[in-house]
This record gives sequence, structure tokens and C-alpha cells, in this order.
Amino acid sequence: MPNAGEGIFWGDAQSDPKRKYRFFFYLGGVPVWVVKSVSAKPEATIASQSHTFLNHEFKYPGRVTWNSPIDVTMGDPVEPDLARTLLNIVRKSGYDYPTSPQAIRTTSKGAAIDALGGAVRIVQLDADGNEIEVWELKNAWIEKVTFGTGLDYADDGLQDITVSVAFDWAELTKSVGNPVAGYESI
Repeated sequence: MPNAGEGIFWGDAQSDPKRKYRFFFYLGGVPVWVVKSVSAKPEATIASQSHTFLNHEFKYPGRVTWNSPIDVTMGDPVEPDLARTLLNIVRKSGYDYPTSPQAIRTTSKGAAIDALGGAVRIVQLDADGNEIEVWELKNAWIEKVTFGTGLDYADDGLQDITVSVAFDWAELTKSVGNPVAGYESI
């Protein structure tokens, strides 16, 4: 039996847990330094189906659904113009103003995914800035953009933009450390 504090996380002075404030969020051409918060890391729900037999009910696992979207809140700097960048992503997804000659175009999933120009990732860092956990949101696209909340002469805070990012599934592409015994990768 180990001594008190030996071999467990809290007793190891060199151990450092994953911290909420050590992260980068990568979204298209948006600079990582404008991101203030990410509403959640990926979340999977396993549906259940029940079967009733006489006086008993038995449950069975069903489909796995990745809960989407994830909301990302960003500060809106003047340079680069984040509002313009995000609107351009929406337009590259297939949206055109009704006054445009191209207004007969419509959005498509392929164009919306391509408009982000690469992987959408949530990266958690350790104290030295090394990647310790990386989630990739697969087939991600912008579902909603809120170009800021109300304006107020009494509020000297920064203007925020919130983006809802939809995705089909998430993949844990990097994770430092070992899984719990018996749950190694298959």
C-alpha cells in the first residue's frame, strides 16, 4: 500500500492538472489571441433504448451524438477587423447580399466547411505552453455569428463577438498521459 500522498496526483508536487485558462482555439483566419472563452469542450451523448418485458425494463445503448454547436466569445479588435473576417467567412459559405448579381447562390455544407480554411481545434496547454490535449471538430462550420451585444455609454468594456460552431463529430487527436488501466486505445 502506498504511503499517504505517494503515487497519487495531489501528493505529487510535479503533477499539474489541465487548467481552464490555458488554451488556444483555432478557427479559420481568426487570430488565437482574440478568443476570450469557449463554452464547452466536445460533448458526446449516447442515446438509450428501452425494452419492456413483463414487469421489467432493460436499457440498451444506441447512437452516439456529438452535441453541437460550441459557442466561442472573442474580443473585437480594430486591426484585424474581426467582424469583417467573420462576415467574409459567412459569404464564402455561399451567402450573398440580395442586391448582388450572385444572390442566386446559396450556402452549402462543403462551402461552409471550406470557408474556415482548415481544422477547427481546441488545444489545451501545460504551464510551459506545450500541447497536452487537442480536439478537432470535424466538418465544422459557422452556424451563427452575433456581432456584439448592445452598445452603452456607461460601459467601457470591450466589444465581443460570439460565434456558434457546428460540427459532425470531434476527435481527440492528441492527449498526453496514459488512460486509466484497461481503457487503452483500440
